[in-house]
Amino acid sequence: MQKFGEVFQKFRKARGLKLKDLAIAGLSISQLSRLEHRKTELTVTKFMQTLDELNVLLAEFMYVAHEFQQTSSANCLLN
Repeated sequence: MQKFGEVFQKFRKARGLKLKDLAIAGLSISQLSRLEHRKTELTVTKFMQTLDELNVLLAEFMYVAHEFQQTSSANCLLN
């Protein structure tokens, strides 16, 4: 499984966003950078806010994070 920070960075770059574009989610640019470089973790609330700013569903994020394999927890999110 890829680390969440790496997946987050892939989604951000795929959408053409810079860290400063997502800092409005209540997180600093440095905190988001530390997330992408696996130096920090976020609370669930902040993580969900950040996914919302990215316009990414949790199920979509988890699918990519689990290397495009559907997990039982992802199935619950989709149903």
